[in-house]
Amino acid sequence: MRADGYLRLTIPEFNALRLTHCWSVPDDDVQAELVTAGLDSKCGGYTEWMGSRDSDPVTVGWTWYESSAGRFEMAPRKIGAIGTNLMLVGAGGEDLGRGVTDDFLRSRIATMQWQQSVRSGLDGH
Repeated sequence: MRADGYLRLTIPEFNALRLTHCWSVPDDDVQAELVTAGLDSKCGGYTEWMGSRDSDPVTVGWTWYESSAGRFEMAPRKIGAIGTNLMLVGAGGEDLGRGVTDDFLRSRIATMQWQQSVRSGLDGH
């Protein structure tokens, strides 16, 4: 990890990680933003997940909400950014940038089965 705090991985290296749920919490401020944005939600909050590569932790967190239909969704960009210490790099080791990394993570999170972990985390909250 460099002094800037980012762990640099290629997409295949990241895809080889196993992310595990650390915690999920509701947040009244997130819920207020969701309502202001016109999203039909029961509640909203944050979740944090972690994996590791050679004992270096990789953290990924995002804002979620529960719809009135009971489905958990990732909040839109205007409400919640991805929080992470990951910086994706190309084959030559060059940084791909925060935008590319965030876009990739949003796509990757969309394929994960994270909703039940968040629900379970909230039940224990």
